[in-house]
Amino acid sequence: MAHTDKGHQSSEKRKEKSREAARCRRSKESELYSALSDCLPLPRDLLENLDKASIMRLAIACLHTGDMIDTSE
Repeated sequence: MAHTDKGHQSSEKRKEKSREAARCRRSKESELYSALSDCLPLPRDLLENLDKASIMRLAIACLHTGDMIDTSE
């Protein structure tokens, strides 16, 4: 019985550690998306309402636009 309790406690510790690692990854990811959105040439109030996929699409569009402008010169 004691062995089962130990295994359960160990499993719970692993789960909590995994949840904490996921929270940390999501936090870092959010910081990176925020930094990326700050680089976009859009008004702040518009940027605050964008989801992550929209931020990524707009950033890619800006990069493509910059490439097109560079190649046309």
